[in-house]
Amino acid sequence: MIDSNLDRRGGYVFQINPLGTQIDRVIVEELGAANGGDFDTGWDDAGWDGVWTSEARLVPDGWTATVEIPFKTLNFTHSENVSW
Repeated sequence: MIDSNLDRRGGYVFQINPLGTQIDRVIVEELGAANGGDFDTGWDDAGWDGVWTSEARLVPDGWTATVEIPFKTLNFTHSENVSW
């Protein structure tokens, strides 16, 4: 989870599994529990779909993952003093 506004009110979720399956969601506090929780529209294809890449690999003692998330995907604007 990434709270790119550092406001503890919303953020982005990126998940992968050892087979490389990706899931992403945006957390929007305003939706609340009445709409299935704080996630955008639930765990279906109708919600937010961020642009990012990942790769997962099974290794003898577990698995490893590499994730690349462009700043643009997080609606991040340039700043010299950034806190997440």
